[in-house]
Amino acid sequence: MISINDESGLVATWSRQLGRPLPGGDSLRPSRVEVAAGSPLFQQGDPVTSVFFIVSGIVKLTYTSRDGVERIKSFLSAPQLVGSLAAIATEVPSPFRAIAVTDISVERYLSDDLLRLTHEHHEWSLALNQFLLSFAERKERREEQFLTMTAEERYRAVAEAEPELVATVTQRELAAYLGVTPEGLNRIIKRSAR
Repeated sequence: MISINDESGLVATWSRQLGRPLPGGDSLRPSRVEVAAGSPLFQQGDPVTSVFFIVSGIVKLTYTSRDGVERIKSFLSAPQLVGSLAAIATEVPSPFRAIAVTDISVERYLSDDLLRLTHEHHEWSLALNQFLLSFAERKERREEQFLTMTAEERYRAVAEAEPELVATVTQRELAAYLGVTPEGLNRIIKRSAR
């Protein structure tokens, strides 16, 4: 069990973002989970009973097709919440998996506990709403990049917005995330360096 007053944790982070304390947070009993780089936080097909708040490190979310091809959905880092919202809402297994790119530290929360707080306290509903709006904005930005930008423009946008990600993930992972081959990304990087 971890201290609910941890300044890097979900309650403190969402309270700061909301600009006021979140009542009832002391009823949560998160556990701190440390996951080594390359290890899964959860697997595609796992039942979803928890969400994870990233305290440190980078997480890769992937879909694996029936024929075994892995597609990168996204990368997340602190302070982000990770878990399948659709699986929580519809009570189906997780459609994707989460893998630690770097060593990560996360807080594990039972999704039912967080949902209970959103029903009991208006502040929690506001905080969750802010999270969902931020999530939607990130997804919309990524969709726009894929539909309106060249691969080179997508690389520059990611390199500018997330330099730590570009410096940390493998070139193969970054290429897959950008929708290009590793060779194509290598050419883009060389052109960008000039």
